[in-house]
Amino acid sequence: MSKPAALADRTALAAGPPSPPATDGLRARAILSPNDKEVLTLVRTTDMRTALARGLKEYLEPLSVVWEGGRRLAFKKALVVWAEPEDPAEYPSLVLVAQQEMAYEATQLTPTLVQSADGTQRFLRQVAEGHQELQLIIWTNDPAARMGLVAAVEDALDPAEFMTGLRLELPYYFGARASYEKLSLLYDDSQGDAQRRYRRAVLRVNANIPQLVPVGPLPSMRVQTELDVSDSLSLVQPGATAP
Repeated sequence: MSKPAALADRTALAAGPPSPPATDGLRARAILSPNDKEVLTLVRTTDMRTALARGLKEYLEPLSVVWEGGRRLAFKKALVVWAEPEDPAEYPSLVLVAQQEMAYEATQLTPTLVQSADGTQRFLRQVAEGHQELQLIIWTNDPAARMGLVAAVEDALDPAEFMTGLRLELPYYFGARASYEKLSLLYDDSQGDAQRRYRRAVLRVNANIPQLVPVGPLPSMRVQTELDVSDSLSLVQPGATAP
């Protein structure tokens, strides 16, 4: 079956130059197939909250789109924290922030144990599900650039044909997979921003990730069975032999 035109355009929108590598050499990966099996590891270089924002930033940073009149739009900078005052502003840019606390929700009464894929007998214990609302703030200098980049981000947040939303594998948080779902969009305009040529869009996204805790090897269990034959012999009828 041929790929729908809308999905073909979506792939082109997500194309772009790779973002700079992280200090730990790890990058998030989008899950685009239902047969892509999850493989957990013991690698953790960030906490849950940072992993959620970093993964989405790495995924969206190389995004680009060809818009009106053949104009190519791409983010010049993407951050997961507000820039320092001395850092020069660059437009278009993307900032991922959280205005609310992360919520922890127990997944079930008994935590789930999953064996890691590092060749040892160590396990990961899933104790909760983390829910975090993220704000994707897109900064541009003109309405057309804002409109084009918002359209590109909207499409990039639904890249797979088999599911809605976005799922990312986060290698810096045990290889766990996080899911992202669009909530709302606001064109945040004001008279002062218009005079300074700021055109801003705020897209709210709900992000979820399992909380994993590494544990040592599970103790081996030795099963020992004792058989008492005296009871069975007492049930044998007189003159008969025990089986």
